Amino acid sequence: MLSALSLSAGLAWASGLRLYLTMALVGFGAAVGIVHLPPALAFLASPWMIGASIALAIVEFFADKIPALDSLWDAVHTLIRIPAGALLAAAALGHSDPTLQTLAALAGGALAGTAHLTKAGSRALINLSPEPLSNWIASSAEDVLMIVGLTLALFLPAVFLVLLISFLCFAGWVLPRLWRGVQGGWRGMATHMLGVEPFRGKHE
Repeated sequence: MLSALSLSAGLAWASGLRLYLTMALVGFGAAVGIVHLPPALAFLASPWMIGASIALAIVEFFADKIPALDSLWDAVHTLIRIPAGALLAAAALGHSDPTLQTLAALAGGALAGTAHLTKAGSRALINLSPEPLSNWIASSAEDVLMIVGLTLALFLPAVFLVLLISFLCFAGWVLPRLWRGVQGGWRGMATHMLGVEPFRGKHE
């Protein structure tokens, strides 16, 4: 049960960061016999699915390295990563009780959404900086984080779940700060471009 829970949570969390790379790695691992998936996830090991996932992962790899384009990509994938994380999380539990699968889908969507919003918020804040190097560093760090996290979820489930709890605590702390930082950055850009201070209310 621990392995199934870790697989479910790991797929959801990783999908919030790199959906296509997650599908490609898990599918390839299943195809070569390294990863054992429940029947509901057997489609990931299909050659067609692996090929499509790899192709999309390559596109995402380069799109994520280009400032501004990565934020547009994230905005579009808000409608893709979160539902996909929910579906993968539910399917990872196999043919379990429908109530449990429903709960897994809800939790998976929340996990994918938390990972996605943390990523998208931090990158939006980084994109307010004019230099591109920080964007490359952040994107590469996300690639490594996602691969390491997914590997732990597959092979060291207890370790992954402990680290996942730590991530959720960190995300709960950082997300409000990211939101305020992005808002402040956009206000600063508007002030610079328009030459006027945006209205904040008489008490601010």
